[in-house]
Amino acid sequence: MKDLNNLIQLIRKSITHKPENAKHYFLFHKTPTLIKQLALQWHKFKESEKLFFINNMDRSEINMLAQCLGFEVVKSERRDIRDYIIRELVEEAAFLNTKKLLNKKDRDLKKDERISQSYISDSFNLSPIDIAIVTILSDEYMAVINNLENSFRPPPDSSRPDSCAWMIGEVKSSAYRRPYRVVVSMAEKKGEISGTNVTRNTVERWNPKYVVLVGIAGGLPRKNLELGDVVVSNAIWGYEYGKVIETFDPRPDYVYQVDNALLRNASALAKRESRWKTSLSKPEQKKSYSPKVVVGPVASGDKIIDDARSEFFQKVLEKWPKLIAIEMEGAGAAAAIAELQSLRYLVGFIMIRGISDMPPAEMAISQEKANNKIQTNERDMWKKTASDAAAAFTVHFIRNAWPLSPE
Repeated sequence: MKDLNNLIQLIRKSITHKPENAKHYFLFHKTPTLIKQLALQWHKFKESEKLFFINNMDRSEINMLAQCLGFEVVKSERRDIRDYIIRELVEEAAFLNTKKLLNKKDRDLKKDERISQSYISDSFNLSPIDIAIVTILSDEYMAVINNLENSFRPPPDSSRPDSCAWMIGEVKSSAYRRPYRVVVSMAEKKGEISGTNVTRNTVERWNPKYVVLVGIAGGLPRKNLELGDVVVSNAIWGYEYGKVIETFDPRPDYVYQVDNALLRNASALAKRESRWKTSLSKPEQKKSYSPKVVVGPVASGDKIIDDARSEFFQKVLEKWPKLIAIEMEGAGAAAAIAELQSLRYLVGFIMIRGISDMPPAEMAISQEKANNKIQTNERDMWKKTASDAAAAFTVHFIRNAWPLSPE
């Protein structure tokens, strides 16, 4: 045993200054006994040392190490759970939590499924989430999940119900070995209050560094915007606040700015390349489809605007003629982020929307465009395409131009 301890110390000293020597020592002397000894000292290692040992083990050896540390479910056939727990092996907190459980139940741990499940649930609380993607509708929710890898539903938390249908997945980074860890939530109900609630619940539960609101919006005739295009908000105006005398006078008291780092990198990516759209399916309702990304201010309120020529919304456009889109949850989500930031949550925010309908905004357009549920039918026809476009660009953005490395 003393020789094994001396060998481990020799390897640890070599990892930083002579990594090739460390690899040679470890691979030459690697045995089940050595791996069990590593498990006994696991809590003493630095993260870089843990990564070294894991990177130089095959799957069966990692399984052995994990079992020694109490990770019974690492043998699961489900790749998402197995790989998740392997990553947890480099988390000091995970080891300490396992050690407490082992001391409490010792040999009965493997036989007691309830304790094992409780441990798994606690582990999910320990592992960091990089990004939260908030969606409202089921089409938006599924569009995002379909673009993630290794997605799974996290085990329920005994102290807090799953109020937002949370799903966890990964986005591989083009710049880092470790993937971004993403949680996706769904509100299901439309409107500002719904946007506020789902955003706040998600941030309080998962504490991500960034939140992205992803979904669909109505487009306005600016910058050659078309159905299926993607809009990145540079500001969100809660347009329903104002004063009514004879007519409605909207006031710009609730204008929310987005995170500057996210905005700059998303804008630059959109101008730099168009690979994000290669995975999109061609919609049946359009012969040629090559969506673009447009950056600009977005109006947000509780009303479904099917005719932007109405007296009410014309007042909004008079105050802010550069608006490029209209939606219903952005102001609520942005207000939740502002409140959370005041409570010292370090979280940035941006909104990315696909254009699902184009409500008439110019008086020259015939009245028929807004009648006979034409707008509703157009929205229903383009909802999935617009959701897919927004999700595809968002995930491509995370993979290739996200301003912060994975946790």
